[in-house]
Amino acid sequence: TEDMSGVAAARWISRLLRAHRRVEKLLKDARDGLTVLSAWPTPGRLLLLQLAARIWPTSDRRHPVTTPAAILLGQCLAEIPVGPSNLGNFPHVDLGNCPDEICRPLTEAAFRGSVEWDLTAGAFCASLTVDWGLQAMRFHPEALAYLRGLLTHFSRPRDLPTAPARAVAKVARVLHMDDDVSADDMKSAAVQLVRAAQARLGRVPSRPLYTLHLFWLRHAAAAFRPDDDDDEDGAIPPLRMCSVSSDKLDAESRCAQAAALLASTYRSILKVLPVLSQSAAAVELLGPFDSALAHVRPDEDPALCTPLQELHVKAHEAVRAALENAKLLRSRKPPLRWQIKPLAMVQSVAPRMEETATLRKDKSARDREEIERRQLKRQIAREKRGAKRELRRDAEFLARERQREEEERRNEQRAQLRKNMAWLQEQQATVNLQVKKGAGLLKGGGSGVKKRPRVK
Repeated sequence: TEDMSGVAAARWISRLLRAHRRVEKLLKDARDGLTVLSAWPTPGRLLLLQLAARIWPTSDRRHPVTTPAAILLGQCLAEIPVGPSNLGNFPHVDLGNCPDEICRPLTEAAFRGSVEWDLTAGAFCASLTVDWGLQAMRFHPEALAYLRGLLTHFSRPRDLPTAPARAVAKVARVLHMDDDVSADDMKSAAVQLVRAAQARLGRVPSRPLYTLHLFWLRHAAAAFRPDDDDDEDGAIPPLRMCSVSSDKLDAESRCAQAAALLASTYRSILKVLPVLSQSAAAVELLGPFDSALAHVRPDEDPALCTPLQELHVKAHEAVRAALENAKLLRSRKPPLRWQIKPLAMVQSVAPRMEETATLRKDKSARDREEIERRQLKRQIAREKRGAKRELRRDAEFLARERQREEEERRNEQRAQLRKNMAWLQEQQATVNLQVKKGAGLLKGGGSGVKKRPRVK
């Protein structure tokens, strides 16, 4: 980039434009009713965006490469949904006679891969966006909203009754944790999920099954058990960059992926916390995170593993400490007021009148003496200007007279010179004429016509 910065920036911008057009097309297809498995960027494009942060600076206020890339990430986090679109909706059917088309989208491997990849891509984009803002000490609201939303799916369904909660747990295990699911078990799980949603909403839902609950994330993360010989840092595996077209994950890998999602969310919150603490709206920004972390309850059934509980405690304590500090700083600040001090009133005095005063140019004068003093100053200035004008005129007159006299003297000299020259020419012409005529008119002095030989 140092040798060919212009060409490299143009190539990066063209790739970002293609990625943006792809996202726009997939979102438009989803709005038009077409089936879209996933509109999130592919793993290659996500790794390319991560590479852009290592090549180009992310701390600039406006950059031709990193700024469009950050806007693309924000668009993905704000607009792209989790899970495929338009795979079929819930019809209003009898709960005892649940048709197979309700269960069909949930049993397909493409659906499972789409949901798992969307969650992974969203967490990766949120983490990447947070890393981009650390160097410039700024945050992106889209990443914060996605992290809060992802964190709420790991909370316990405590607001549901006991029977619906058990049904949701069973559906989560059947749909996303069991490898071999029979058609009868799937149909029974779908019916229980519809009943659970009806108990919560008071009616049969009209939205797709996969958009009702993502509580399987909590159950899958709780089912994850790290190896005993792993240390604290290596106990939780990293996010697996699996695509939609890849084979579906088995139950163990799916649980590890859910645990990695939750751990990535905790780490992203810890990273962005120093930036949020310095904001003037720290209380409003940290409040939703504190509430979402409080609803997770990692030690309650289904309980999370020990490394996840330690990460949760660390993140929750850091958020609470930052929130308390922000509230303390805000309480010490003076409240907002229209005016800090009362306006100073203009002193009212009685006017001083001068009956014989002529204002004109002396409207701001205080008294008669000031007026006379100003008038005298103006008169002195006028006299000075007049004297300078007269002296300038006299100097110009004297210069003109001296020039006129000099011209007259020079003209007299020229006339006398011309007169003398005319007389000399006339005399010379007379002599030449007499010499030419000869006959003894002129004698002596070499005036003869005949030339005598030279004396040797």
